[in-house]
Amino acid sequence: MKSSVIKFPDIKQDYYPFVGGMDIVTPSISVSPGTALDSQNYEPSISGGYRRIDGYERFDGRQSPTSANYWVLPFVTTGAVAVGNKVIGLTSGATAYVLAITATYLVLARIVGTFAAGGENIQVTNL
Repeated sequence: MKSSVIKFPDIKQDYYPFVGGMDIVTPSISVSPGTALDSQNYEPSISGGYRRIDGYERFDGRQSPTSANYWVLPFVTTGAVAVGNKVIGLTSGATAYVLAITATYLVLARIVGTFAAGGENIQVTNL
C-alpha cells in the first residue's frame, strides 16, 4: 500500500525594517519595502523605524482626557457596582461615574459635589 504524504510548499520569510518616512507620491507597487504608505499618530523615530506620537489625544469638542478630574473613593462593597454606574453619596448628595473598581476603592469621574470625608454610604444606579 502506498503512503500518501501531503507535500506543502516551503515557508519563506522576509524581514523588512521600517525605514524612511511616508511616501504618498510613488505608486504603492513601486515603493521600497519598509516605507510607510499611510499612518496616523505615528512618526519616524530618531533611532530608525517609527514610533507612536507621545501625548496624542482626541480633539472632538469634548474635554481632553488628561485634563479631566478623577477621584479615588475608598470603598467596601456590600452590593453590586459595575464600571459605568452612577454613584450618589447618601450624605453629601455628590454624584460621579465609576471608571474602575478594585477590592478597596472606586475610581470616579465626572464628579458633581464633594463626597463626605471619612466615608459615606453610596447609592448605585445603572445607566
